[in-house]
Amino acid sequence: MRITKSFNNVWLAFINVVTELFRKNKWLFLVLIYVIYLGIEAFKSSKTSMIFVLCLIITLVSIGVYAKSKSYSETTLSFVLGLFTVFSTDWNKGYFIVFISFYVIFNIIVFSVSSIRLAAQNEEILIEAALKYPHLPFDNTKSKLNHIANQTTNTKLLSVLDRSECIRFLSYRRINIDYFEDSIEVIELIRVVNQTNLSNAMKLFYSLYSFEVLINSNNFSKERIIEMFDLIVNLPISPDDFFSVFNKLKRLIIDGQYEYHTLLYRIQNEILRGYDVDEIVEIIKGE
Repeated sequence: MRITKSFNNVWLAFINVVTELFRKNKWLFLVLIYVIYLGIEAFKSSKTSMIFVLCLIITLVSIGVYAKSKSYSETTLSFVLGLFTVFSTDWNKGYFIVFISFYVIFNIIVFSVSSIRLAAQNEEILIEAALKYPHLPFDNTKSKLNHIANQTTNTKLLSVLDRSECIRFLSYRRINIDYFEDSIEVIELIRVVNQTNLSNAMKLFYSLYSFEVLINSNNFSKERIIEMFDLIVNLPISPDDFFSVFNKLKRLIIDGQYEYHTLLYRIQNEILRGYDVDEIVEIIKGE
């Protein structure tokens, strides 16, 4: 499972890098179209080459379908139907050019519509976040949040939409906007190290932020939050089990019954004594 998640993170990072590259260099689209055109010219002179290109397209599309649906039967059906269509058609140069042309146009349109939809969704999220700071000028706040959302993180594993979701989460908690960039970096670190989803990473970050800033009345420090997270990483427990224990026991820190470090030390001791997650919660809460 962790290997699969690591691969997904690497793949996501690659997609984000490519997306940022094309977003900042619009001329690359023209280069891509020209490369496609050269590929068509290279293969369209031979019927065998035309069939090879069509089969390659069907294979790539089927791989994409499988990556999205995770359904082998659905992917196999679409793949076989695609191949059947290719080999049952008497292809010639004209048919090939028309097919490739419409396929390229279709992908350009789909990509454009998808980009517009994601941009609109991102805009709605940032507007919602900016409205959480009524004491600040809306236009300036919105512009600042948009700038933060477009800043790439260290490992580039968070997309623009992910960063905007982080901004919305932080704004609902009324965290100072000046802390947003550092906060997003910590959230990304938690997500990568714990191999968890963005929601869990944001919730854990806010818990650490609350213990350090709201309860202990310290100034926000990214380094300090990371040090607190390091204590969690060093626990002899899986991330999923930790979330289960922590979510049930963090109220003890909020109510002042335990210090953060003391609770983690206690959890570690109970783990090493051989107790499981539910037993640890029961023991500590029963005191």
